[in-house]
Amino acid sequence: HNMFVNNTAHNFVYGFTVQGHSGSTPGYNCYLGNLLDDISYCYFNNGDLPVNLIPYEAYGYNIFSKKAQMMGSFSSTGSYTLFSEFKNALASKNALLSQTGYESETSVLTNGPGNNFMPLPGSEALDHGVKFFVPFSLYAVAGEWHFYRCLSYTTIPGSNFYFTKEYGPRADYLNQPKNHLNAVNVNHTSYVPGILEDWTHGALRFDGATTYCYLADAEVKKKMATNLDMDKESFIIETYLRTAKGHTRGTLVAKYTAAGNGYAMDIDEGGHVRVRIRRNGNDVYTRSSVALINDSAWHHVLAEVVRKKWTVNLYVDGKTSNGTETGEMPEVYETLSNTGDFLVGKSPEGNFYKGDLDFLRISKGSLADALTTIEELYAWQSDGPFLKDFSGNSPQGRRDAGALEAGKTSCSLSADSSKITFDYYKGTKTTHISPEDEFTFYVNAPWITPSENNGTISLYATSNMTSQPRTGILYLYGCYDTLMIPLYQPINPYLIRKLPATQLQVAIYPNPAREELTIECNDEERKQISITNIYGQEVMNSVLTTGVTLNIRHLPPGMYVINIMDDKKVGYIEKIIKE
Repeated sequence: HNMFVNNTAHNFVYGFTVQGHSGSTPGYNCYLGNLLDDISYCYFNNGDLPVNLIPYEAYGYNIFSKKAQMMGSFSSTGSYTLFSEFKNALASKNALLSQTGYESETSVLTNGPGNNFMPLPGSEALDHGVKFFVPFSLYAVAGEWHFYRCLSYTTIPGSNFYFTKEYGPRADYLNQPKNHLNAVNVNHTSYVPGILEDWTHGALRFDGATTYCYLADAEVKKKMATNLDMDKESFIIETYLRTAKGHTRGTLVAKYTAAGNGYAMDIDEGGHVRVRIRRNGNDVYTRSSVALINDSAWHHVLAEVVRKKWTVNLYVDGKTSNGTETGEMPEVYETLSNTGDFLVGKSPEGNFYKGDLDFLRISKGSLADALTTIEELYAWQSDGPFLKDFSGNSPQGRRDAGALEAGKTSCSLSADSSKITFDYYKGTKTTHISPEDEFTFYVNAPWITPSENNGTISLYATSNMTSQPRTGILYLYGCYDTLMIPLYQPINPYLIRKLPATQLQVAIYPNPAREELTIECNDEERKQISITNIYGQEVMNSVLTTGVTLNIRHLPPGMYVINIMDDKKVGYIEKIIKE
């Protein structure tokens, strides 16, 4: 959906106008919580919106002050002068939301002609905006569902837009598959208020016995942009859920065949979220969370399957929650592709889920592929700018309609803007922010992982495995201001170049070493480490992916040789001194 939410427009000819079909995609629009003041001609000029797409259009909680000549027009159904006519037409065509909003004979702005767009105290704009949800961007999103209650209760509209080469002229966008889910055994009472939005019933209730959703495999594989079948890539399953109290063994998402490959996310027998990776009809790898999620409270769950690292990361409510593992992840060259239907709320064997889902998303990449972290994603989705007004103020009660909340507060943001210099090896630096109101932050350096606690921002830097110094900027946003703090990391003096035909780089430190020895490299492939003494006798061995720290306290003082071998039998040798 295109979301036009909580905006203010003053003294325009049109409030909203849509280009013709040849210039854009009609349909799938939400007009919510907007304040349209002194619009002279028409509030909604919707071009050639087809009648069959009106069920995916939402109009609600908008404020119309100082009447325009026309309420709205659809070339497919006609024009409507009166508010009531427009609202009734939406309802008769089964719009996703036809509430439309509220009228006011006079302006609801403090001083529109004087560019003061603050809502007037006591006006219709107060507490008539909406809370809506904007998920943080992920890499290659192949499926996204918000579970809005449509008049066609058996259809869950798909909302993903993965811009692949299959998208050509804009006029053809409408004809691309949307990944609408088919909902089974649902009616209007199956949709309940969710946690993310307040303008509609935005969560689907699964009864644990008959309710589920599906997308046939033939539909799944029509387009690259909407293909929910996993081959050899990393992928993410993300949802907001609320289980029935004590519910176990219910399946949230599944795509596999009884004798084939695939993936699933469910709730295990202990009430933890679990990811299952299947090959040839068997669960070859599973991982469950540490956190329990079957307590009838809302939880954000994100499962990240990282194929190149042979692991699954589970995050519950923004925190890492990696619990029990069984089996081994398939090798990166082994596919998970299958011919099973994509299922939500049950598995091919049954195992129905009992609880609510507010949001579900599938992406074909890891958090690293999306250049983000769970901390950044969760912070955005829990307290991001879409939950505040255009000046960064949080709502006082329910959101006011329009771009600004009545009664804004003044604040200031202060921090030490001096350059933060890191050591060449991995480590953490901190800086303290002193805002008088809320703030957000962003780091444009992929080698930095940021986190925040009570105004202290911690910046974890990986070891510099490049041949150049690394730089970046910490951006701080808040109180109508932006602060920028430079970040710097010098060249690693312990960097060892690999053999000429390759690009791998290795760092071994400290050297000399006394208790621990760290070995790092700049790729994720498995490598074998062998440590030998001066007589050629192996005294230690280990496995290296991107980094490992070895305990060498037990080794006698002297010289040792580090041998590193990858699967192509390319070797790397370095001498170290044990003190």
